[in-house]
Amino acid sequence: MFARVGDVPKIAYSYEEAAKAVSLHPSSIQAEVRRGRLGYTMYGRRVLIGHDALVHWFNSLPTGPPGP
Repeated sequence: MFARVGDVPKIAYSYEEAAKAVSLHPSSIQAEVRRGRLGYTMYGRRVLIGHDALVHWFNSLPTGPPGP
C-alpha cells in the first residue's frame, strides 16, 4: 500500500519521510543508503528513496522468531 498525500499516492520519500514510514531515525536510513543496502534516486543534490525500494529493503531485514 502506498502512503498518500491527499488523493495522490506517494512514490518517493526524503530520508525523514522514509524513516518515519518504518519507525526509524533518519540517520539509520542514511546509513543504509551509504552501505548500499537501500536504493535511491538523485534529483540534483536531493536523495529520493522510492516506495518500492523502501518496501524491498524493509522486507529483506532479518525477522525474529514467531511469538507464542
